[in-house]
Amino acid sequence: MSLFLFAEGILAEKRNWWRFFDTSIPNSVFVYGFLDILKRFEYAWLVKMSKLQLSLCFFLKSFLMYIFQYLSEDH
Repeated sequence: MSLFLFAEGILAEKRNWWRFFDTSIPNSVFVYGFLDILKRFEYAWLVKMSKLQLSLCFFLKSFLMYIFQYLSEDH
């Protein structure tokens, strides 16, 4: 997974696909807004995890991706 995300990050940076400086806003919008819509259509829902736990998982994943990106760049 990390190799895929690393390669995707390099390609996205070269092609200027996106740039996120604070991922907590999009993740929070998904967890506290869009997830309720998906649940209403019975497409996705949380079974053994609360919304806060999911937010923390997204935050941790984002933090780890930024660390890998920082270590892979030339300084």
